[in-house]
Amino acid sequence: MDFNDEELERYSRHIILKEVGIEGQTKIRQSKILI
Repeated sequence: MDFNDEELERYSRHIILKEVGIEGQTKIRQSKILI
């Protein structure tokens, strides 16, 4: 799943973290929660 420019700007701080990265942010983006 590719990120558009707006999403890259929004999540850039997560993506630059080696613990998260693009793969981790993709997993976060695809996850679902129930409240």
